[in-house]
Order: sequence, then C-alpha cells, then structure tokens
Amino acid sequence: MRFKGHQNTYKNLIRASFGPKQAVIVGGSEDGYVYIWDIETGYVLQKLGGHQGTVYQAVWNPKQGLIASCSDDKSIGTWWYDPSKPL
Repeated sequence: MRFKGHQNTYKNLIRASFGPKQAVIVGGSEDGYVYIWDIETGYVLQKLGGHQGTVYQAVWNPKQGLIASCSDDKSIGTWWYDPSKPL
C-alpha cells in the first residue's frame, strides 16, 4: 500500500516505522512534519509539526506511545500519540 500526504522528492531517504501492534505507521516528511497513517486504510491520522526542516526519521517507543523524530534543522522532537486527536 502507498501512504500519501507527506512530501518526498526522492532526493532524501525518509524512514518510517510501525506503531503499536503494527496498526499505524509513523514517518517523516520534507515539509517538517511527522505523519501517522492507519495501516489498514492508508489515511493520515495525525500530522505533528514542530521541525523547520526535513524530518528524516520517526521512531515509535512501544512501551510509552512516544515518538522521537530527527530533522536536518539539527533538532530532535518528541511527541505523544493521542488517537483521540484528529488530523
């Protein structure tokens, strides 16, 4: 399945990872956001902003529901996933 909504010009390698129980996928984007997709439908569940550059990787901590991301703006972001918050 293709997951759409994020920006990637194929110049950058952007990594993604599975979330809890492999029900969601979390990944970065060239627009500075972290995206969370529903694995069954492919829809964007949340878009987390805060970086000023390309987000190269986002990783899920399965024990806490915490997401960590890194960007070319030389920052690391941490995010709490809240499934009750819409996009």
